[in-house]
Amino acid sequence: MHKEWINSAHKLNFWMVWRFDFLIKLLNKKKIKLKKSDKILDFGCGNGTLSNQLEGKFSVSIDRFDENKNILLLNKKVNGRLIFKKKQLPKNYYDYVFLFDVLEHNINDKQLIKNILKLMKKNSFLIINVPALNIFFSKYDSAVGHVKRYTKSSFLKCTNIKNYKLINCYYWGILLLPFLILRKINSFYLKKKNKKKIIQNGFSVNNFNNKILLLLKRIELNLFTNMILGTSLMVVMKKK
Repeated sequence: MHKEWINSAHKLNFWMVWRFDFLIKLLNKKKIKLKKSDKILDFGCGNGTLSNQLEGKFSVSIDRFDENKNILLLNKKVNGRLIFKKKQLPKNYYDYVFLFDVLEHNINDKQLIKNILKLMKKNSFLIINVPALNIFFSKYDSAVGHVKRYTKSSFLKCTNIKNYKLINCYYWGILLLPFLILRKINSFYLKKKNKKKIIQNGFSVNNFNNKILLLLKRIELNLFTNMILGTSLMVVMKKK
């Protein structure tokens, strides 16, 4: 993950707040509540914003895995373990695994999901977030290391795996679609090698714009329930 994205992906960033609030809405809808006794893994945790949000909300302990040790060490004052080698991940151990904005960085996404399912107990949950709608794939996606964006149908193809049950698959961020279009247009005029500028224009916002986007977040979460489109896709899977 590019350093510019990591620096912008803090707990106050509109998108990180929006993603988390949608997650909480989804968990509430499915009557899923994390408990202190649960074994939880944030796979591809990055700078740890999601883990911090979850630990703060539910008072749980979360193991954090990222193969980039320098990024992993950005995680401070954590309740769980920091893990940067896959062989250190225990098998048949976790009650919940969060795979947020990781799958789209992998060409063999189906194999990644299979590998993660090996880490999970029977009747455990895998919760995934990915960018949606490949029609909006742009230089921004390339700059942050994406190889694809997903629709519900394309996601179902990569999750045609035994021993799991798809609970639900939801789009979110429908009110962000105009900004996704503008980002694609804007990045078209930037040189591909100028990743820092592309990411700054596509993800970083000033305080005023951040507040406006957070207002849109509140409107969407209050008014929309089952969106037919969105800038992201969040999925709940259960291991049988």
